[in-house]
Amino acid sequence: IIDSILYYLVEREDCMIISIKSNEKYYILKFVDKKQFESIFPRIFTLIKKRNFNKYYELNLKLGEGSYSKVYLCKSLINKKESAVKIIKKSIFVEKPHHKVLFSFIQEAVSKEIRILKELNHPSIVKLEDVYDGQTHLYLILEILNGGDLHSRKKSLVNISIKLITYIILQIIEGLEYIHSKGFMHRDIKPSNIAFKEKDGFLIKIIDFGFVEYLDCLQFSIKKCGTPGYLAPEIFIQELYDEKVDIFSLGIILVTFVCKIAYN
Repeated sequence: IIDSILYYLVEREDCMIISIKSNEKYYILKFVDKKQFESIFPRIFTLIKKRNFNKYYELNLKLGEGSYSKVYLCKSLINKKESAVKIIKKSIFVEKPHHKVLFSFIQEAVSKEIRILKELNHPSIVKLEDVYDGQTHLYLILEILNGGDLHSRKKSLVNISIKLITYIILQIIEGLEYIHSKGFMHRDIKPSNIAFKEKDGFLIKIIDFGFVEYLDCLQFSIKKCGTPGYLAPEIFIQELYDEKVDIFSLGIILVTFVCKIAYN
């Protein structure tokens, strides 16, 4: 099955249905258990329909850059709608002997981020609109957020009122509550991962799900990840942890807001 060609995928609430070709024969497979499906098809590229991004979108201003991706503003050539696109080079998924651990981590992180973002639908969480699989790059189409993030807007928020602080924190709480209710933990809650929808507004979105993990995935529940300054003590000393680490990180954000200090 692993060496088969995947032709199409239908994702339903209760199952995954796929069509594959193997040894010149066609098969229809139904997986009631999504985790079983993911364990058999771990490589995300087999799950995405191949399409030419440049045929449907126009690439514009560069918005940011991460360790293995770049984010640009893009516009649909069909309906002129603006979105953000996260572009990932497929070459980072080519396994190299001296980068085997890094290869495995990045591949799993991207695969997991796409799978989980497809499952999440909440006003306080960035929306994954579509995914394009090109010859050399993977394109994640995301809703556009024009307001910057908590980190970049910290100077303009110095004299923010308690009422507005409450409004912002409440939105993050509601987003985290939803994420946790779906069986995930974010593991990297920090100001730069809390983005504003509009430049002069205070509607927020939780972004960057690169460290997201399943709550029942025990083999990863002692993994050290996140951002120094916002990590819960359990992560530092590598004890078993759960979704409460997200609440600790949110608490640090709240402290820096209310006390107007830089947390060290």
